[in-house]
Amino acid sequence: MATEPRSRERQAAAFRESLNRHQYLNSVFPRDNSSAIYGINQFSYLFPEEFKAVYLRSKSSRLPRYRTEVQTSIPNVSLPSRFDWRDKHVVTQVRNQQTCGGCWAFSVVGAVESAYAIKGKPLEDLSVQQVIDCSYNNYGCQGGSTLSALNWLNKVTSFSAF
Repeated sequence: MATEPRSRERQAAAFRESLNRHQYLNSVFPRDNSSAIYGINQFSYLFPEEFKAVYLRSKSSRLPRYRTEVQTSIPNVSLPSRFDWRDKHVVTQVRNQQTCGGCWAFSVVGAVESAYAIKGKPLEDLSVQQVIDCSYNNYGCQGGSTLSALNWLNKVTSFSAF
């Protein structure tokens, strides 16, 4: 995305386009059949291509590919109609990465926080910034690898200590 300030006209056009998209999505996915509600947020003033340029800009990396195991049979178990880890108090608050392309670090840290809590440890905010700044073979706010971050993550400290 260009570094020059965006014009008010361009922001207004993006906002109008967002409103139309929200209206369409809310009509396609009625509230009684979906938990998603589409509306105005901090991204409403961005065109989709601007959003992609700022928030979806990770670099590809040459990491090993792992074979997945194919499960041949699915056990016959009864599943609840609804399950939400937030109800179990094992998910930290939503974080905003702003314009940093650090989704790779945010997702890994969130997953590790929850995994520890699910195993009975206290739920604690770990430092995403430490992963962005210090993990190996990543590009900070320019993108990174979840696998590389996981390999490095055994050294992460709490948010308050970093």
